[in-house]
Amino acid sequence: MKKIEYFGAKWCESCKTVLPIVESLENVEVEIIDVEKETDRAISLGIRNIPVLRFLNKDGSEKHRLVGNRTKEEIASYLE
Repeated sequence: MKKIEYFGAKWCESCKTVLPIVESLENVEVEIIDVEKETDRAISLGIRNIPVLRFLNKDGSEKHRLVGNRTKEEIASYLE
């Protein structure tokens, strides 16, 4: 199964737009990471802006990274 890590925060307006899109994707495992609760993790991965979507390979390494508002079509295109 394909996996996405979503980095965002509750106060972020762009995150409020992207999160429902990510949650609506089918056949994708989504890990939701609140950057305020997991600051060290976000910093260690170079997350400086939110929202961020990290598309992962089967071995857990990063395949793609999208930053900012994206449409469902844009996000889905990285899952193909």
